[in-house]
Amino acid sequence: MIDFGLADQLAVLERLGLRGSGPGLRRAGAWLLGGLLLVGAGAWAWRRFGRGGRGRARPETVLLERVLGALAGRGLACAPSESPQRLLARLREGDGPRLDPAVLAQLAELVATYEALRFGPSPPADALPRLRDQARALLRALRRGPRPPAQPRSSSEPTTRPS
Repeated sequence: MIDFGLADQLAVLERLGLRGSGPGLRRAGAWLLGGLLLVGAGAWAWRRFGRGGRGRARPETVLLERVLGALAGRGLACAPSESPQRLLARLREGDGPRLDPAVLAQLAELVATYEALRFGPSPPADALPRLRDQARALLRALRRGPRPPAQPRSSSEPTTRPS
């Protein structure tokens, strides 16, 4: 590399057919610029749309979604515009099926840890492992707890299976 001077660089360019600053060099520059733009646009499109338009979800968001899914399975669905804090307030007010007070307390701890981790200025180092433990415990408690009452069937649904 040290002995590769200007004369050597010019010789390489001449072997590539790019001599001086003539039309060949200008044409090669345009092709090179076009190629770089195409590669850049392809990389951007892959990152933007290659994964369904979304990047990887943050681990704390995945944990919260699992808990919200389990709550929805028990008839305690969270509206798309409803924050976890608002859902917790609604459940405390007794809206919908009742939750065991211990499970409600676990949910309150999980929501506080989630919000500190996701939105806090500098979460503690143990926040994510603590959130994982809280989510596991809450999911176990939801699986053990009583099931919500079955939804009544509408008159249009058959009561027996056709054979």
